[in-house]
Amino acid sequence: MKISRTARLFVLVASAAIAAAGLTSCSSPSTPSAGDSSAPASTPTPTADAKTYTSDDLTALMTAVKPKVGSSAKLYDNAALKAANTSAAGSSPLSTLLDQSGVTIAPESCKTKLKAGLGITAPADSVGAALVDGTSTVSVATVAGKALPSAITSGDTESKVDDLISACGKITLTVQGQSITIALKKGTASTDADRTIDLEETITLPSSAGAAAGDATFSAITAVQGNLLISSTGITKSTISSFPKPAADALTPADAVDAVVAEAAK
Repeated sequence: MKISRTARLFVLVASAAIAAAGLTSCSSPSTPSAGDSSAPASTPTPTADAKTYTSDDLTALMTAVKPKVGSSAKLYDNAALKAANTSAAGSSPLSTLLDQSGVTIAPESCKTKLKAGLGITAPADSVGAALVDGTSTVSVATVAGKALPSAITSGDTESKVDDLISACGKITLTVQGQSITIALKKGTASTDADRTIDLEETITLPSSAGAAAGDATFSAITAVQGNLLISSTGITKSTISSFPKPAADALTPADAVDAVVAEAAK
């Protein structure tokens, strides 16, 4: 496995673990993403009559958002997402990375926390849809026909993100004798959603990686709007030649969340 690909996989590992950490406490669907932003305690929560969604509603929503995200983005409906999770059968590239021979993560407490997050299974009544364009993703999830649990809408996830950053704020990932440094911190991105959580992940590949050497920063955002859980990830800057560069007109993860919020309000 190339070191640059391993680094990109780690970003997905961290994002998935954060999303799972926030969702498991409230039995809601799991989608990739997240971190923390300074959402105030007075942030509004959805009312009892906030719109609920079916899987078809989410597919229609993301179909409408697609032109804003990019015509090359691939749409995954709920059935496709479920099929992907089923085919992984517990041996996804993310979990494989953490158990791969020759791959070590320090501190060990970070690896333990990441694996715990990845071991969570979404409840049967969760539904979702996603748009994927290269290294950028935006997805929506909810509990079919029901309100999101209060643990999500009240911002309980923030404390779990703090716990993850405490364990994984600075990580050394060693692959094939080369060490990758990953720094995780709370981001400052804001969105039009009711609540926003942002995680900034910076990967540094050493000079020994040759052409792959350099830094790349990813933003992973999770937001709540009414009964929608919205997740978006993407590269915000990179000097690593082997990493895909975002298109000049590409939406930032925060802008992608805002596109979903705007469409849902129609």
